[in-house]
Parts: sequence; C-alpha cells; structure tokens
Amino acid sequence: MINNDYLSNNLVDEQQHSLRSNGILLVERPIITQKSFNEVFIPTTYDDQTPVILFKRFKHSLRENCVPSVRCGKSYINTLFPFLSWIRRYERGWLPADILCGLTIAIMQIPQGMAYALLANLPAVLGAIAVVSLMTGNVIDRLSSVHHPIVANEIYKNNTLPILITNDPSYAITIGTTLALAVGIIQLILSICRLGFVTAFLSDAFISGYTTGTAVLVFTSQISDIFGLTIKRYVGPLNILYTYIDIFKNLKNANPTTVIISLCSITLLVLVKEFIEPFYKRQLEKIRMFRHLQIPIPIELIVIICGTVVSHIAELNSKYHVKIVQKVDSGFPSPRAPSIMLLPEVIKDAVVISIVSFAICISLATTYAKRFKYVVDGNQELLAYGLCSVVSSFFSCFPSSASLSRTSVYVKAGGKTQLASLIACFFLLMIILKIGPLFQPLPKACLASIIVVALKNLFLQAKDIWKIGRITKLESIVWILTFLSTVILDIDLGLIIGVAVSLVIVILRQFRPRTTILGQFNRSEVYKNAKRYSNVHELSNIKIFRFESCITYFNADYFRSRLLHTAGIDLTSNCRNDYKNTDTLINKTYRLTNVIVDCSSMNQIDYTGAKIFIQTIKDLNDAEFKVYLCNMRYYIYELLERLKMTETCSVFVTATIHDAVYNIKEKMSENNTQVNIICDRYSFADGISGTSTISSACMIMLLKDIIFCVLFLTVSILNYVYTEEQSGIVNTDVERSVDLVSHLPKHTTTITIENRGSKSIRTYEYYVEPQYANDVAYVGASIKRRDDDERSPLGVKTETSTDKSKGNLYLIDLGNDVQSGKTFTFEVEVVYVHALKPYPTEITQGERQLILYKMNVYYYTKYSTTTQKTIITLPTDRAESYAQLPKPVNKNDQTITYGSYENTPTYSKQEIILHYENNNPFLTISNLNRWIEISHWGNIAVEETIDMYHSGAKLKGSFSRLDFQRRQDSYSAVKTFKTSLPAAARDVYYRDEIGNISTSHVREMSDQVEVEIRPRFPLYGGWKTHYILGYNVPSYQYLFNKGNNYVLKMRLIDHVYDDQLLEQVHIKIVLPEGASNIEFYPPPYDVQRLAHEKHFTYLDTVGRPVVVVRKRNVVFNHIQDFELHYTFEKYLLLREPLLIVGVLFCLFSAVTVLVRLNFSITENEGNESRLRLQAIWDQVIDSNSNRLQLYQKFDDALNMFKTNKDIRVYNDTRKKIENELKLVNQELNAFALKAKSDSIDGSEKMAELQRIDTQIREHQQLLSGHAEKFIGNKQTKQVYMENETNIRSKIRELNARISAIINQY
Repeated sequence: MINNDYLSNNLVDEQQHSLRSNGILLVERPIITQKSFNEVFIPTTYDDQTPVILFKRFKHSLRENCVPSVRCGKSYINTLFPFLSWIRRYERGWLPADILCGLTIAIMQIPQGMAYALLANLPAVLGAIAVVSLMTGNVIDRLSSVHHPIVANEIYKNNTLPILITNDPSYAITIGTTLALAVGIIQLILSICRLGFVTAFLSDAFISGYTTGTAVLVFTSQISDIFGLTIKRYVGPLNILYTYIDIFKNLKNANPTTVIISLCSITLLVLVKEFIEPFYKRQLEKIRMFRHLQIPIPIELIVIICGTVVSHIAELNSKYHVKIVQKVDSGFPSPRAPSIMLLPEVIKDAVVISIVSFAICISLATTYAKRFKYVVDGNQELLAYGLCSVVSSFFSCFPSSASLSRTSVYVKAGGKTQLASLIACFFLLMIILKIGPLFQPLPKACLASIIVVALKNLFLQAKDIWKIGRITKLESIVWILTFLSTVILDIDLGLIIGVAVSLVIVILRQFRPRTTILGQFNRSEVYKNAKRYSNVHELSNIKIFRFESCITYFNADYFRSRLLHTAGIDLTSNCRNDYKNTDTLINKTYRLTNVIVDCSSMNQIDYTGAKIFIQTIKDLNDAEFKVYLCNMRYYIYELLERLKMTETCSVFVTATIHDAVYNIKEKMSENNTQVNIICDRYSFADGISGTSTISSACMIMLLKDIIFCVLFLTVSILNYVYTEEQSGIVNTDVERSVDLVSHLPKHTTTITIENRGSKSIRTYEYYVEPQYANDVAYVGASIKRRDDDERSPLGVKTETSTDKSKGNLYLIDLGNDVQSGKTFTFEVEVVYVHALKPYPTEITQGERQLILYKMNVYYYTKYSTTTQKTIITLPTDRAESYAQLPKPVNKNDQTITYGSYENTPTYSKQEIILHYENNNPFLTISNLNRWIEISHWGNIAVEETIDMYHSGAKLKGSFSRLDFQRRQDSYSAVKTFKTSLPAAARDVYYRDEIGNISTSHVREMSDQVEVEIRPRFPLYGGWKTHYILGYNVPSYQYLFNKGNNYVLKMRLIDHVYDDQLLEQVHIKIVLPEGASNIEFYPPPYDVQRLAHEKHFTYLDTVGRPVVVVRKRNVVFNHIQDFELHYTFEKYLLLREPLLIVGVLFCLFSAVTVLVRLNFSITENEGNESRLRLQAIWDQVIDSNSNRLQLYQKFDDALNMFKTNKDIRVYNDTRKKIENELKLVNQELNAFALKAKSDSIDGSEKMAELQRIDTQIREHQQLLSGHAEKFIGNKQTKQVYMENETNIRSKIRELNARISAIINQY
C-alpha cells in the first residue's frame, strides 16, 4: 500500500495521477524467494548453449554456406554482383536522374582527383581521397628515399627522414600500384574470413580524432604549394614539426604570384560554397523539376579551368616561376603488373590503409543505409573494395576509398541506382582519353586551394571534443590522444595508438566498473543511487550494493574489495569497523546487519568470478551479515549452484530488491517488542491522578467555545497573511505568445514575479477578462526544470471570485515558497474556443478564409507589471489589418509584436482587432460518444461515434467537384486528417452510415497507431459528417489488479486530430457484470459525473454497470489518464461459461435419454444387435482410415527414396509402416470375430475387406521392388513408369471396392 502522503511534490504527472489521497494498492504478492520461485515456476529443458544445439547450429550454417546448390550459387552471384538485384526492376524514369547525377559526379571528380593525386606524390591524372592519398604519399616518400641513396643519407638524429620530391614518377607509380595490390589482397582475405566486423573496434571518437589529425597533416603538406615554396618532405615521428620549421625558414622565398593565385582560388571557393551556393539551392528548389535534384555549382572545375586558361595566356610558369602540373598523359594506360619485390616493404602500411579505408567506407555506407533503409553487408563491401584495388593495381592506380563529398553530392543530385556511377566513369574515361593534356598549364596552387577548402568539414570535427567531453571524459581522452599521436607521430602510429587507447579504455571500464549504493525513494518500490538523488535515502540496517558490470577473472577481486568495503569490513583483518554498543540486542538491531546485492547489471560470470563471488559471501557471513541476492539471471544462479553456493553460504535469493527489503523488515519487526522493553529502562513514566469538579455538560460547552475561538482566530490570521503575501507580488517581466495558427487561440504567458513583501508567497492569482471567460477551455501552468528541457506542472484551481466584473479567477500553486526579495518564473497556457470569427462569414469554393480576432493587448492581472510584451503568430504573412496602437507595434512576416510596455497598472485593458488569413482546418466535433467495454478475458473494446462539422466560413454558392479535382484551390476545405490511437490498438475499423470507407489508411508506428481518415467528400464551412471509429487493446496494459481489486487506467479521450475541439463528450465505461465498489478518479480537471447505467449483452442476468462521464469543450491538453477502481470476484468469470456448459449438458442429456432409453414393454433383441453391429462398424471405419494413412506414408517414403536414393532410410521407414499395418490388421480381425455373433453377413464383409487389403499389400511390395530396380539401374525409366502406372490403377480399383463395402454400413 503506497499512500500519497509519502510522495514529494516533485513527482511526475503519472505518479500524481496514479496515486490518490486515500492510497491505492499497486502491487500485492508474496515475497518471491528462490525457493518459492522454484515451487511456482516450472523450468523447461531449454538451454541455448548446450553442445547438441551448438552442433546443430554449426551443421545448419555449414549446410547453408558450404554445401553447393543452385540456391547457394544464385546467392553467391548476387553477392558478387549486387547490380543483378536491381537491374531487373530498373525503371525507365530513373535514367534521366542517373545521367544527370553521373555527369555531376564526373565534373566534381576532375579537380578533386587531380588534387588528391598530387597529395600522394603521383601524376595528376591519378586520384582518390584525401586521407588515403596522404597515407599513400607517406609510403611513396619513405620508399623513394631508399630508391634514391643520395637523399637517403640525409637522416636526422630523430629518425625523421627528409625527402626531395623526385621528378621521375615511374617508381612512385610502381610503389602506388604495389600498395594497391597489397591493400586489395588484404581486404579480400578479410572478406573470405568474414572479418567485416573489425571496424567495430574503431569508435566514433577515434575516427573523429584520427580524421581530424589527418586533416592537419594534409593541410600542412599543401602549404608549400600555396606559397610556392620548395621544401623537404619528412616522414616519421615529429615530421610536422620539422615541416613547419622549414616553412618558416623559407617563407621569405615565397612566390608572390603563387600566393595571389592561392588567395584568389581560396576566396572564390569559400565565397561560392558558403554564400552563393546556399542561395542558388534555395532558388533551384522553387523550380519543380529540380525540387528533388540538388545540383551543386562545379566551382572546383571552374577554378581549374580559369587557372589553366590564365596560366596558359600569362605564361605563369616561364615568366613568374609558378609551379604547374606540367605533363598529363592522354589515353588509357596499358596493363602493367605491380612489383612483387616491393610487397614485403609495403605490407605493414597496406594493413593500416586497408583498415582505415574500409572504416571510412563502411561508416559512410552505414550512414546512408540508415537514411534510405537498406542493409549493408560489411563482408560484401570488403570483397568489392578488395577486387577494385587488385584489378586497378594493374592499370597504374593506387589505393582508393569512398568520398564523403562526392557521395553527398550523389544523393542530393537525385541518383537512383549504381548506373549513375557507371555514367560518371564513362565521362571520366572520355576526359582521360581526350581532354587530359589540356590541363598541363594548371598551377598546383589551384589544386592545393581545392584541398585546403575541402578540409573544412574535417577541421570542424574538432568541436566533437567538447560534445564528447560533456558526455564521457574517457571518450574525450581517446579523441585527444588519437589526434595528437596522428599529428605528432604520423598516420600509421596514430592509428595504432588510437586503437590501443580505445581498447585500453574498454578494458578499464570492465576492470574498474561503477559500484552503486542504492536507496529507497519515499517508501516505494523504486531504488536509485543514494548519492545521486537527494530524495533517495539509504535504509537503516541495510546496504544495497550494485556492481555495474559482469564479473570475470580480471575484475572479481575489485568486486570483492568494493563489496566488503561497503559493508564496513577491514580487508586486512576481515573484521567489522562499526560501533559496538554495550547492549548486545540494541547493537544488533541498529547496526548494519543486512547486505543486498543487486545482480541486475551482471549479465555474465566466469569460473574465477563465481569462486570469488561465493568467497565474498562467505566473508560477509563470517562478519555476521545476512546476504540477499536480487534480480539474478537464471544461468548465473545455475552456475553458482553448481559450485554449491547455497550449501557453503548463508544466502537468500529473491526476485527483486523490494522483496529482500520487505523480508528483512518482517524479520526485524519480530524483535521490536524486545527492543522496546530494553529501551524502557532508559525512560521514565509519570502519572497524574485527580478528580474533576466540572460536570460533563459544562465541559462540552467549554470545549465548543474554545474550538470556535481557535477557528476564528486561525481564519483571521490566514486571511491577513494571504493579503500580506499577495500585496507584495510584482510582475517584473511578462511575455505573452499568442498562437493563432489553428482555430484554437493559445496564449502562452511566461511570467517572472518578484516578492517585494515581507512574507513568503506560494500562490498566484491569474485572471481571465470577463468578456473572454466563457471561451476558456483549458488553463495550465508549469515551470522549466533545471537539468533538461521538460516542464513540471503546477497546480491550477478554479476559484470563485467575489467580484464578477474582474473575470474568472484561477489560483496557481507555485509549488515552493518564494521568499522575500526572490524571483520566480513560470508559464501559463490558456486555450480558447470559438474565439475566432470568420469575416466574411461566407466564401466561395475558391476563396481564401479570413478571420477576425479580438483580444486585450495588455496582460490582464491584479498585480502591477514592470515590463510586458505580446508576440502574435499568424498562420501566414497575410494580414488584412491589425491594430497599430498602442505603440510600439512591429510586424515581421508571420509575427506581430506589441510592446514592450513599461509599468502597466493592474487590470489594464485595451482591445485590439486582427483581421488575417487562416486556411487551416476549422474542424469541430459537436458530439463524441466514447464507449469503453472492459472484458476480463484479456480485451478492452473502444468505439467512438463522432459528429463533426466545419466551423469556418460557410460555403457560398454551389459545390463543383470538377473544379475541386482539377484546380485543387479549395483553401479552407478539409480533405483528410489523422487520428492517433494507442500503440497496442488492433482490429481498427472506420465506417459511416453507408459502410466501411476504403480510402482511409492505418499505419502502425513505434509509439502509436496512426489512422488517416479521408471523408467521402471534402468538408467546407457549415458541412457536417458522421463516422464511427473502433479498435481493441489488450487489457493487461491498462487493467491492474491485486486479488479481486481492479484499477483501470487509460486515456479519457484519444487524439482525434491536431488542435482538436470537442464541444460535447460522453464517455461510457462498461464494467463486467458483478463489479462493485466502483470509484471513479478523473484527470486533474473538472468532469461531470452522471448516474450509473445498466447494459445488457448476451447471457447477462442482472446487467453490466456503466460509468457515465461528460465533459464540455475538450481540447488536446485534456488527453490525460483517468482511474477507475472496482471490485470483481474472479469466480464470476466462470458464470457465463458454466451457464453455456449447463445448458448444453442438459440438452445432450435430454437427447441421450430420448434416444437411448427403451420405452417398449417387450425387449427387442434385433435392435440391440443392430446397435452393437453399428458400433463395431464405426471402429472398423476408423481402423481403415488409419490404414489408408499408413499407405500414404508408404507412398511418401517411396517418392523420397526415388529422390535421395538412400536405401537405408527407406528400409527403416518401410519396416516401421509394415509393423503398424500388422497392428491394424489384428484389430480388424478382432472386430470380425466380435461381429460374428450378431451378424454373419457383417463378419464376412469384414473378412472380405481383409482379403482385399492383402492384395493391396502385394501390389505395394511390387511397387517397392520396381523402385529398387530402377534406382539400382536394373530397369529403365520407361519400363518403370509403365509398371508403376499399371500397379497404381489396380490399387485404385481395390480401394474403390473397399469404399463400396464400407458405404453399405
């Protein structure tokens, strides 16, 4: 029993609605221990980890994946060539989008490919992505230094290698192609070994830090080309440090022309990408054709073309020494095998590049797979990337990977299938073959500028460190260390260190997991972290300990130390540290004696962990602790039992923490009497004796006078205190937001008050103007929580104002006392109905709807207001007119702002009028009858009968359906709306007077069932419709019980449509017949309770009680839960089934008596014989049916034998069938002997059945012999088919004879 007195004011709404002042019983059951659990719950033999099941799984997997078959071959081909899955259903309408997308990608690929090829120290005709290009460039630099011994001698003491860029690219291409071959082979091996999951070890923090560090290295490598410097290139640890030293030393030698080209290129790129392209996309979206095709501006290609043209005309290379691309070969490269001799040199780098490139690709693929709802197979991706790298390595290509920028453009450009990539490759092939040499004068500064600008998104990933750091500090350490190691120690070491740090942190989290001390929340069954929440307190005599991880060999000792430390046991002496009281019984009562271990977070335990777990329990027992284990999984308990935990330790296993706590409290209550006796030794008892000289009558009169005086004085003091409280309130800041988007005006007022009085305040008086008081449907108040964006409700109570001229008064409980000089901010929401008036009141079918709204521009209050402002939001920016006074007034698109106004007096009034366009649905439900029928057989049926009308401007003139279908210009007409039902709703139906409406649709979502309702005709102003909507929900989600006491908790109304208005709602709740002690607890707003009714259905005798509730002006804010308490005896569930059974039993008994009893005077022996013979024939017919089934099994076994040719299985099956046939024949022979005494003819017929069956068995044996000859190649197929046809025709004739004999009886 949980009483509301125990609950704090900070409980959420659901707890406040579910608990009442008189207290309700949420759960009542016996305490579940492991012993009672074993008595109630019957275990099965199921175990998903037994050797037999594991072997079956392995065998099934082996058969599915390794045994050759047609299906397996098709699946493998589809996996190898994914385009086969979509090429068959390719639509002709997709082709234009794919062509346009392919052309866009090709245009974008030209500048990026050239830029990234130079980043890898390769000719510009080659290209990939930045990260892989930089890693490839490092490998080429390192191995080129070995190839050029003159440069290789310049080795610094720190092993950082400076390298001069060689002019001969042939060896660089050889290194790149060999690296591509090694990367492809590694990825193919990973795919064959099904190791696509290796990227799971790369966390998001690691990838973000690694790519950001790589971006720094890429940017550093491009500085020399941006300034036109010739510096050494370094590989190895601290290479970035030595690179910047050389840059600053040679900065004085920068080429001014190159710097100008770089500045112009970067400025143009940034200007277009950040400013012009967003505007261009917004303008492009206005064109219907390009609404879903976002074609970017090819600014990179423009920069390259402009740079090439300017360099060629101005001769920048010869006159100003600007570095250019120089040689760009045309034509397709001839195949050339990579150098096998270099494979040992690049294998280490190939492993790193293969994993990094695959991680980038799979993360990109997964991102878009989630967006477009398809599945990505990591092993298939590995196979594709591996084949791509292996094949391309023979055509002068270096390792490649996916590009985030080009993939994003592919999606935005409207690409439908992979054909767009094929088209892009075709355009690139044309460029390679014909256009490539035209880019020879291109300055390298242009390409460097493209790379630097493209790194912007990677640099912005640095913001992730703050986001990650706020969530978890350890992940931020991964980011920082990965970033620093990548920047300082180079890419390969950065990858190794980043992965190592990630794994170390994962191990640390398991090695030193969290341990939590739990406390109880306000005497409820909820137990939370006692240090985390101030209103959660530890229980006396009890420690509740939770270990937030599995227990394995490397953290079991930590578990033991933390648990013993929590219990106050010294690990060195294994003794308790608590205080020893001189009185032994009191000491045992008040000191810590019970330890509860919450095992809910322990999902696994190994052998070592289990041994230490049991040893820890022994240590606690030795220190006189009682140990309770809660929320333990069955497989952990079974493992501990195998180690004889309950035999070696004193431990209690319960289902939940609450069971353990109540078990402890029950045992402690047994000692209360003894404790009280001992405590009485330290107290004193005084007695007062005497006689009274006052009579009983005089005493009663005196008490009445005293009570009256006390009450009068209390009321006077409270009135004075309240007046003092309210006089000190000042509205320091008021901001009203008036939402006029729908047909229900919503006023949301944010109020900041200050207590300038001498007393604390707790209530606030909110007034609604008298002229608008009848339009109020809902008033609510709330405050914003400090730790999140959710709001906590405040109590709002309607008060009767002594002065009606001031309007309606609502008293708001602020929740806590506001002390003198303090401020308090809260929010009041008011919803009005029928406050918007159409003007004009009638419009034609194609006209727009105009609305007139009147309101008070000032905040109407009894308190003085320092500053206030009113913000009105309209559905569109079309306002016919609006009040221009009082100033200031400002209109901006859909928003009109009045104020701010300073120092407005109390009860200020000034009406303003707004005339604006509002074509949103003005739907209003005039009457809703909601029928809720409770069944204790597991179902709750809900049906709503709805009368709806359009409350907007009425339709003037006739309605033309032709114009409605053709022009679609009926602005204010309602064509469809959506109703939200509970997520568990099923069997949804929707019909009107004619019948079911097939144009409506039902969509199941995760949190609701959405019904799209489309009436048979559009609703114009004044038009009405009527329909019925019903569904079923399972009762276990809404009906709870303890014994015979039941609580129904569900919504009073459903979400019918957005911004709903229900003028009249009748709710009828039908309870089971026999329900009593009915108590209805409404939601936290006023509803009208009507007299109970009776409802009769099938087999009802006294009728079902019906609770009737009515509510007017229901809006969306009223969708809240109610509670209905009642008592229902469970045996009454059997009344109707027993009634049916009793009637049927009586009917069958009467029929049996009439048929079976012999009312004749003399006995008729012939009738008795016929009855006995008929009973025997019934048994014969059943046996013959069994025999026919056995023959059918024989045919199935024969067909299976012809398919799999397994003679052993066939013989076993045939012998089993023959044995069963013998038993059936024995039964039939017995029936024939039994029938001989009653009918010789019947007995002969049964004997004839047996003779015919003997012939059938002979033919079956002939079939079997022919089949064995056919399988053994002793008989041709044609001969076998002829023999089988002849034999089966004879068997059919014999079966027909058997049927003819049986049909006679």
